Amino acid sequence: MAFHIKLKPLLVVGGVSSRSKSGRSSVVVQFGSRVGPAKREIPSTSLRAGSSLRLKNGSAQDDSRSVIVELHFYLEGSFMNLKGIQLTWLGHATFRIVTPGGQTVIIDPWIMNNPMCPASEKSVKKVDILLCTHGHFDHIGDAVEVIKQHNPQVVGIPELCGWLEKKGAKKIAMMNKGGTQKVGDIKVTMVHADHSCGIQDGDQIIYGGEACGYVVEFENGVKIYHAGDTNVFGDMAIIRELYAPEIVMLPIGDHFTMGPREAAYACNLLKAKTVIPMHFGTFPVLTGTPAELQKLVPGMEVVAMKPGVTVGN
Repeated sequence: MAFHIKLKPLLVVGGVSSRSKSGRSSVVVQFGSRVGPAKREIPSTSLRAGSSLRLKNGSAQDDSRSVIVELHFYLEGSFMNLKGIQLTWLGHATFRIVTPGGQTVIIDPWIMNNPMCPASEKSVKKVDILLCTHGHFDHIGDAVEVIKQHNPQVVGIPELCGWLEKKGAKKIAMMNKGGTQKVGDIKVTMVHADHSCGIQDGDQIIYGGEACGYVVEFENGVKIYHAGDTNVFGDMAIIRELYAPEIVMLPIGDHFTMGPREAAYACNLLKAKTVIPMHFGTFPVLTGTPAELQKLVPGMEVVAMKPGVTVGN
């Protein structure tokens, strides 16, 4: 029996992956019927958003009503060309990036107490640069401990950096929106975010300046935009025009940030090659999903990373 499956264009990084005998990255497609499972291996280069695939399961009964298809596919890496950058999502809005020159950057250090971060990643082994988008606990909750352990350069808006300095940060690289500075071997531009920025300090809320996002440019020319916590805003078009990031990390969870509908609008403003969803699923109220986003931006590569899985060379 042959049956036609419309491939979901969502790319799930992590899980089962494979390499063909030629060494090319491939996808293992698992599908099943009431008479048992089957697998096929397809070169990842043949898959694109909205593409279709015809599979044949010789053991399936010749009765379309008896076939229950459940399709998952996993990519070894993704279609992103990171040019030597290693990128790891640690859950929520926290990312670890290892530059081609070997420096380790952590964006929004909520690690040890982050429920989405795998146990194997909760011990921070190295960090050269911390980028902090704003002062909420789910973004800087472990910043003070990481700073005490590793003494990294700390990038943030002045009010947030001042608070971290009082908590023990020694290498502060404060900046403000519209500014660009070289930190280690990356170039960092601070851009706007539409969000609040109070810092919980004991039983008090301390003013933490304004929330922000970052466009990070690497020595290999790759530019990544981490939007921080934000709603969509029209000036994302200016971020595209001035900085043209190829990869954008956008919150999609809804409730405290934009959801998939607003994130899809942001994608249309930014016109990046790849979007990496973040800030979803950590708490029940964060209901947005990468699959919802992909339905709204069928022509864009949506890479749903798995916490703890590293992509890139």
